Order: sequence, then structure tokens, then C-alpha cells
Amino acid sequence: MPTDQQDRFALKALIEKYLEGKAPDYQRLLEIVEQPSRQIPIRGVLEAIRCLNSVQFSQQELRLIDDPLYRYG
Repeated sequence: MPTDQQDRFALKALIEKYLEGKAPDYQRLLEIVEQPSRQIPIRGVLEAIRCLNSVQFSQQELRLIDDPLYRYG
């Protein structure tokens, strides 16, 4: 099971891949993910990605999303 820090790193990579240059709250989402005192905003990030992209996540990305979604979502 990934650690909290690994979840944050993976979520940050998804934000950078799918929201950079597209989402007006891109920087704010990165700041929230980087704050260890805050819960990981997995649902908010997935919703932002869904609204701005019609994306099909790879199997590797789905595995990265699954655990944090279960724990934090």
C-alpha cells in the first residue's frame, strides 16, 4: 500500500499531466496536494480532470488512483 507521500506525488503528477495550462485552479490544487496537513483532494482533482478532459486513464494511472480514492475519497 502506498504511503501518503507517494499518493501525493502520484496525484501531483496527474495534476501536471492533465490540468497544467487548462485549469484556472491548477496552482491551487498543487498547493493543497503539497500540504501534508491537508487531506489529499483525490475527488476534487478527478472532478477537475473530468470537467476539462475526456480522458481515458492508463492502467498504471488507475492503480495509482484506486488506493487514495478508497482511503480518502
